[in-house]
Amino acid sequence: MLLAPIVLVLHMADTASFSSGSGARPKECAVVHANAWERAKAPSMRAYCDLIASATSKLTSGRENARAALAEAEEAEKLAPDRPAARILHARALERLGKPEEAFQAFTAAQKLDPRSVDEPAVLLSFSRTLARTKRMPEAEAAYRTLLPRASFLDSRDRAAAYIEAGLLLMQKGPANIDETVAVFRQARAEAQDSTRAVSLVLLALALDRSGDVAQAQAVLGDRGDVRSLFEEARIHEIFEIVSAEPEAIAAVAETLSKDKPQEARETWARYLKAAPKSPWLAHAQERAAAKRAPQTGRAR
Repeated sequence: MLLAPIVLVLHMADTASFSSGSGARPKECAVVHANAWERAKAPSMRAYCDLIASATSKLTSGRENARAALAEAEEAEKLAPDRPAARILHARALERLGKPEEAFQAFTAAQKLDPRSVDEPAVLLSFSRTLARTKRMPEAEAAYRTLLPRASFLDSRDRAAAYIEAGLLLMQKGPANIDETVAVFRQARAEAQDSTRAVSLVLLALALDRSGDVAQAQAVLGDRGDVRSLFEEARIHEIFEIVSAEPEAIAAVAETLSKDKPQEARETWARYLKAAPKSPWLAHAQERAAAKRAPQTGRAR
């Protein structure tokens, strides 16, 4: 079944207005918060703004609170159905709960009320993920491209994930995008911490190898050991799943095995060929699967 096309409208808003990953307070609530007279004359608006603040806080604090955030967003929508903030929170909660098609519909409804409603970085990350999960890949790529220049406003955890997800989207497009993919993974490595840093480093090496710069790929990997358990972490698996890039995790593992465990590397490349029969990187994987020794260093010409 073909997915309906979406007209993606993203505005370059004033980044000074963005809060650090928590979601910006709607303008109407900023007025209510600052003005006691406004709070007194519009009690329903005060209740609406309290619900918006509470739902935003719940979404910021973790996925386990997404269901409660959804309930508060729905209640806020009843109080102010003509305002987009509650619909945006509704959409973000649905995305967190693993309901991307419903989230897409909620984001679309919010954009009809205000085309700028997805501009705030934390919202734009959720929107990008929703587009990717619903297989609207060109629109997802456009959304991630808009997000990355604003990624410094995300918290460190989301910032690293955003770069990795964007890099995986680009890498799956094939050789024409490999230089840009390398650049994105370099930035991911700079931004990431803990397990996402290790993942971004391995993906950078994979992208360099695919670009033909085998020597630099091996230099990036250094003496990194077996990383298979790293790619089994739930958080890491989700990053690949969001952009339908699960086979790329197999390729990344194969890349790390090539130096010290060539037989296991060949077997892992063979697994990749079965998992991604339509990959634009089939020729590269076939060459690696057939290799009798580690790839020669140097850049392919």
